[in-house]
Amino acid sequence: MQTVLRGYELHGYGMRTYCKITEYGIDRPDYKCTLSFGSGIKKFCMVAAYTAKHPHEIYIDRIEKKDICTIDKKLSLYNEGTAAYVRICLHTLSLLYPHVERYTLQDSSQLYCNGEDSKETMPMSYDYIIKYNKTWYEKKFGAILPGYREKQINGITTMDHVPSSLMDQYTQSCTILDEPCEPYELLKDRFPIIEQFAVEYNQATSPRDFISRLRTTLGMDRYCTIVGKWLHGYMMLLRIKPFFESWYIEKKQIPIPDGFTAIRLEPANVQQKLHGGNYKPSYTRRHKQSRKQIRYNMIHKPIMYGYGVETI
Repeated sequence: MQTVLRGYELHGYGMRTYCKITEYGIDRPDYKCTLSFGSGIKKFCMVAAYTAKHPHEIYIDRIEKKDICTIDKKLSLYNEGTAAYVRICLHTLSLLYPHVERYTLQDSSQLYCNGEDSKETMPMSYDYIIKYNKTWYEKKFGAILPGYREKQINGITTMDHVPSSLMDQYTQSCTILDEPCEPYELLKDRFPIIEQFAVEYNQATSPRDFISRLRTTLGMDRYCTIVGKWLHGYMMLLRIKPFFESWYIEKKQIPIPDGFTAIRLEPANVQQKLHGGNYKPSYTRRHKQSRKQIRYNMIHKPIMYGYGVETI
């Protein structure tokens, strides 16, 4: 069955990156597509997948914070680099699949404690929940859990909680972060590691205050490497319910990135820059001038089918 490969050079927020599109089974009911964003072969930092079996959603399979995500300049040198980069990718997906309403993801993101190649990490969602009472995706992209429903009041559409929904359970579980800490003597047998931080724990007014004190006392580097090893266990002990596998971003939450443009790559350049292989065509001035730049309506014929979970 034919596999179609194409690509774009994307611009936005002053960044440049590539989008590689691998389609399988075009015009077939089992259509799949993988969309990879990054600076070239083996340097893809966000991967999304669409399938005709789930025509109204795209699954965000992977997002990585790497300096090689962007061309010419390191990602870390851009203001709000990772969030801005993801917005470029999401906007591109919304143009390719205008009928898709939600972008689902499993929120298992990790903070690298000592650089992007570090083996020591901390759960980013928990760290953000403690600091902002929201996960990173929730704060940056308005991500939500199942449990909202639209309702009309005097012609105005609002969102309402569904009782006992996942969103409701998650929000309610986070309130324990601001309640008084469990007595130290009751906790230490169930969570022995707390004995190393008995002073900070007994001084804290709440679990959130306890973790915040450790961040200040240890300093960011040591806080990440030390607390990162047991933060997940502690949050589970508190019965925080983040439902990591169920988050999604709604289409209406995706802005148009400043300065967004997309340049369609010649097939040969997709093969050479984004896919690999020995094919190295001559790249003349005529080829450069023939590239088609499209603003906002990037794809004349949007992809109308699906998403691919196939391996790149």
